[in-house]
This record gives sequence, structure tokens and C-alpha cells, in this order.
Amino acid sequence: MSFRILILDTNYGSFLRHFHATRGAIADESYESIRRRLLDAHFGTGDFYSRHLAPLGCVVEEIVPNDEILQKTWATEHGVKLRFQIPGLNRVPFLRRWAHGGWVYPILSAQIASFRPDILYVQNISYFKPGFLRQMKERTGCRVVGQIASRMPPLGHFDPYDLLLSSLPNLVERFRSWGKAAEYLALAFEASLVRELVSSDTRYDVTHIGGYGSVHAERTALLEAVSQHVPVDCWGYDGNHIPEGSPLRARFHGPVWGREMYQVRHDSRITVTMHISEASGYANNMTLFEATGAGSLLITDWKENLSQLFDLGREVESYRSPDELVEKIRYYLDHEQERSRIAAAGQRRTLSDHNYERRMKELLDILRRQFGPR
Repeated sequence: MSFRILILDTNYGSFLRHFHATRGAIADESYESIRRRLLDAHFGTGDFYSRHLAPLGCVVEEIVPNDEILQKTWATEHGVKLRFQIPGLNRVPFLRRWAHGGWVYPILSAQIASFRPDILYVQNISYFKPGFLRQMKERTGCRVVGQIASRMPPLGHFDPYDLLLSSLPNLVERFRSWGKAAEYLALAFEASLVRELVSSDTRYDVTHIGGYGSVHAERTALLEAVSQHVPVDCWGYDGNHIPEGSPLRARFHGPVWGREMYQVRHDSRITVTMHISEASGYANNMTLFEATGAGSLLITDWKENLSQLFDLGREVESYRSPDELVEKIRYYLDHEQERSRIAAAGQRRTLSDHNYERRMKELLDILRRQFGPR
């Protein structure tokens, strides 16, 4: 059994501004041309779901509903009339929510009606109003599936969902305790990206890529402690939250997205990461697979299920304290052959076991179990 699946996947606003600023103005560029450029930038999951679900017989399309330029281009091409067309409205804080509703939902509802999905697959549960999703279910008869492994929105956001997926086992159990259908689906790496990475003279000893806002304060403190002993090159968003006088500021390079982010991973001898509190005792972030897939030695905080994903000490390394992290960084910087051997083994594991082709087969099996004929 196959499905018509419409994926709703928001992108960070800072990335979208960067994307449209750097692509330049192209007169009369079509929606599909812009969308193709956007997906080819490889932000987040890009088109990794559709490119592997389509060969399995599904009809799949990704929509980026918070890209105003992209979405309004679709609206123009399809004659969708918008209620609010006041230039600059979205820049006024107290009117932003009103402006959001003025163009996001009219365009998106028309796209959903046009595509006629069996499954509406939501990658950002926090973004969408539950009432809108209920309305789409009533109008189209679709099932709504949500995927989440991040900070939880208010409980009411989960009401419209027929199935919830998470790469965090603790969240799967929580959803089931609420009486919701829920399944585990691990994160992954797109194996074809390796062909886009190039050999470079630029090499970084130790890197971190991620956020530096309040939710990441504990990780920022860890990186600051490590930086007292070994330099750490950092990229990411919310860099303004890095404290004044922090040793991280001298080696903070700003945001890096998509293909450029994967190249930095590739150019890194060692990648350091630490999970946020929502992960609880479980290994679960994109860095696990991005770093290993790109060929860097990953050193991550120890989690109870990490050994189910990788062979510790052979494919990745872990730490339980800042002192242990510093000790392992120093060791592997001094023992290049060992570092290189573990990094190569980690890459082989990710490319063979944690790729999107394999993950989408798992996803389709889940959807068939949940929504197939009884």
C-alpha cells in the first residue's frame, strides 16, 4: 500500500533570509524553480524524504509553509487571493501573528486541497494551529502525522494528530500514555551528500555547530570550559547569547547552513556535541549523523542508547564530564591514525545503517501498519 504524502517542513527564518538574499533577484522565477533551489540547499531534511519514498511507490511533495516569497509565488501562480497585503506588516511585532495567519493558512489550505494527500506529514508541530489541522482533516479526509524530538508545545497542539513519531523513546512512551498512536523513528543522514563534499586545505581541529540561545546554555557552558584547554571553532545561530568575554567569541564564525554546514563537518577532525534536556537519557540529535556521515570523529555526551546506534570507541567516542571530553580531544588530536580510523568507521556505519533510504522504508512500514487495511 502506498500513499499520497504532503510534507510540511518549516525552515529557520534566518536561513530563509540568507537563502533569498544570496540567490539574488530572478525576475518571474516560478514557484517550482524557487522550491527546487531551496531543497537543493539541503537545509534540514531538504527533499530527503520524498527522494526515497517516491521509489517505494508514494507520491510525495515537500512544502515550506513559512517561506513567504516561495509561498506567495505559488499563490500568484494559482490565483489565491490573500486578505492582508500590507507591506512590512510582518516586521511589526504585535501584528506578526495576524500577518502570519493572513497569508500562511490561505495559501497552505489551497495547496492541501490541490494535492489531495492521504497523509499530511508535519515536521514542526509547534508551528501549526490545531484548529487549522482539524479543518484540513474534515475537508480532505487526510490523516495527520507529526514528527517531534524537540521542546514540546502546549498539549493542545497534539490533539489533531492520528500518529506521532519521535526519535526519542521517552517521547514515544509519553505519547502512548496519553492514548495517542506513537512510533519510534530514528534520525538519519543523506548518503548522497558525501559526493558533494570536496577535499579542502581548510581543516579545523575541534568544531561545534548548533544553537547558543537560552535552551542551549548548559552546552555553551561546556564549550566554554573546553575552550579553556583546547580551541573550539563554533558556528550557529543565536550567537548574540554567547556571554561577553567568553573564549567562544574569538572563534565564533556565525551561522552556516545546508551544504556549507556539511562541508564544515567534513573539514573537522573532531566534532563535539551535547544533547539538550529534552533528550533525557537518550542519544538523539542531528549532529550524531551529520558529523559521522561527513567523516568527522564524533565525541558526544554518553547516553544509554548510544551503543545501539554506534560501536563506542570504534565508531564514535563519548564523554561523561568536561574533563573527560578535554582528555579525549587531546588524545585524538595527538593520535591522528586512531582518530582517522574511528572517523572512517563511524562514517561507514552511518552510510550503511543510518541513511534516509533505509529510514524511509521504516517510515513506510509504520504508515502501512497504522493506516493500511485491517
